[in-house]
Amino acid sequence: MSGEAKVLIFVGVCAATVIGGFAVDDYIRRKQDLQKKISDNELELKKAELEGTYPPEYWTAKAAEAEADARVRQARIESEERLQLDARDRAEKEKEALRKFEQNAPAEYWEQKKFEEEEKTKRESDKRRFEAEQEAAKLHNKAIEESAKAAERAIRRSIGSYSGYNYI
Repeated sequence: MSGEAKVLIFVGVCAATVIGGFAVDDYIRRKQDLQKKISDNELELKKAELEGTYPPEYWTAKAAEAEADARVRQARIESEERLQLDARDRAEKEKEALRKFEQNAPAEYWEQKKFEEEEKTKRESDKRRFEAEQEAAKLHNKAIEESAKAAERAIRRSIGSYSGYNYI
């Protein structure tokens, strides 16, 4: 037998072994899954048989418990809805009270309100200007770093050309 034939036989045996190993693993996994399903079904059957021996009072109590739970959940939902409605009503009343007050508000109130608006606008403007300055500083810093790297490369090349070596 030639060397090539021996290699082919060896590769075939190895491939068969690997494929066989996968097949055995798959078989074992499927068998375990089936055994688990069977044991789960047996457990359910035993549970059903046990529950069949419970007295009628147990089932009456279970039904009452489920009904009470449903009532509690319904009450919680209704309570949340009432809280949301109350919050909306309170907000509307506060807005209405403010509108009524502003109809007859003194001049000092309007001056203070104007001052607050100007301060708010000034803070927002300052914030935007600060952010723009930060962005410009970042760009400037990046440009300086790139220039320094370019200068360093140029220096290395010029030194390399004098010594006969080429540094990049």
